[in-house]
Amino acid sequence: MTSQVGMKMVRLASLTTMMLVSAAPVSAETLSMTCENPHDSNTVVYDPVERRLTVNDTVYVALAFENSEKKTAVAGMVGNDTGLGFMAEFAPTKRIEWHRDDQLLQTDMCH
Repeated sequence: MTSQVGMKMVRLASLTTMMLVSAAPVSAETLSMTCENPHDSNTVVYDPVERRLTVNDTVYVALAFENSEKKTAVAGMVGNDTGLGFMAEFAPTKRIEWHRDDQLLQTDMCH
């Protein structure tokens, strides 16, 4: 019985390690862009090692990162149960979109 529990723990540890490796970013290259809206200009930086998006001095946790032939983008939630989220696209188009629930609130074009 003890050996079965031990084997299950080893399999669980192996599965956890595989999930952590697959969740690692494809590239460790920091991405950045400057975004404009009618009110101001924002510097947007994505750090794939820390898995965070920084807009000026505000840090957001990145929940998803896509780096494919079609798109390089990062998405996440602002937090505080606001329902506010973001999608920052670094390629092919540079922009950041702000969403609340399923509604697009604002799109800032970037360069």
